[in-house]
Amino acid sequence: MRIITWNCQMAFRKKSDFLFSKQPDIAIVPECSKRDSQDFCPEGYSSLWFGENLNKGVAIFCLSTWKVSSIEAPKHRWVIPLEIKGPEDFTLIAVWSWVEKMNYSEYVGRVRTALDENPKWFDGGSVVIAGDFNSNCVWDHITTGGHAALVKEINDRGLVSSYHVHYDEVQGLETRPTFHMNRKAHLPFHIDYVFIPEKWIKRISRLSVGEHAEWSSHSDHCPIIVDLDS
Repeated sequence: MRIITWNCQMAFRKKSDFLFSKQPDIAIVPECSKRDSQDFCPEGYSSLWFGENLNKGVAIFCLSTWKVSSIEAPKHRWVIPLEIKGPEDFTLIAVWSWVEKMNYSEYVGRVRTALDENPKWFDGGSVVIAGDFNSNCVWDHITTGGHAALVKEINDRGLVSSYHVHYDEVQGLETRPTFHMNRKAHLPFHIDYVFIPEKWIKRISRLSVGEHAEWSSHSDHCPIIVDLDS
């Protein structure tokens, strides 16, 4: 199973071929328009879209061997619980932590609130949380209850960041950025994550972060691509 999370930074119609050339089983794509999620969903894939602005929401694409359905209407912008059925079943919580005005506390707080208010999402089987969190421990000094606290909450639920366990790196000291502000190579940050059940760690067969040189013409974000053995 290949999971990709990539914020396409809008105009997905111009970039869809590039994403699907990476052959995801499941892709979480923030900043995708509703129309593009439908018109540029290739044969063999299905899609769901969530958002208030038709030009800028969250798309989830699934290869035909998988089925994705909404568990409930999202109450938080945008932390979206989904049911995935296929070769194995699990809950996917797709994330695009978005606020109208840049506010670090709100980016983190939105995700924490959604998880705190919905313990039922973790009552069943396996859970994956993936997407653009817009947060990192490097900013925790400017607020309380920041990214480190969010990661601890997720860890306490039995999930780990696939990137950090695979590369044996700690939060806030990542060597492979997922975001370059204004697409500038000298402004790197790591703000996108794929959290998986701890019991899946040994199933990671390959994990990569897209290179700035390859992806910067498409978006200020680079994807995380996680391959998991069955």
